[in-house]
Amino acid sequence: MDCLLLGDGKLKLTLSPDDMDTYGIDAGTLDWSDTGTRRAMWSLFDEVKRRCGFDAASSRIRVEVFPSRAGGCEIFVTRASREPAREVAFTGNVAPAGRHAYYFAEARDMIACCRALATAYGEVASSAYCDGRGYAMLFEHEYSMAREFGDYLGCSAEIGARLAEHAEPILTREAVATLSRL
Repeated sequence: MDCLLLGDGKLKLTLSPDDMDTYGIDAGTLDWSDTGTRRAMWSLFDEVKRRCGFDAASSRIRVEVFPSRAGGCEIFVTRASREPAREVAFTGNVAPAGRHAYYFAEARDMIACCRALATAYGEVASSAYCDGRGYAMLFEHEYSMAREFGDYLGCSAEIGARLAEHAEPILTREAVATLSRL
């Protein structure tokens, strides 16, 4: 496991497939309502605190998990505030499984879609990928507006897994916000 502090209140963890087995974590099926997931994540957070001093229990946190091609995953942890929380809440995205996927033939179509979504909805949880022939984006919700710019691929864990295996990530989070500014 590699720990990298990205700034005040931000942490990036890189877990190998062996690390995933050690902690009993499956990036495609993490569910905070499951006791096993909570136990595994707190065990991981205890090790992180010991190694690099990042205390996930000191405030509310946002956790985003992204499977990697090699079978491990990357976990981004962000403190939601500097104020201590009465209870710790896990929020975040488990990507790419279970996301709505759209495919764009050209980058300009994807960027135009991002501009339209940012104007209409503001912040949109999103990620962007390139497979060498075109571009794909994953969203937490279906946006019919995106169909004006690209093709809707559906919403399934298989689509997300296929992208993770066969496409390069462009932006793993806040893709709409970033690309809409281009």
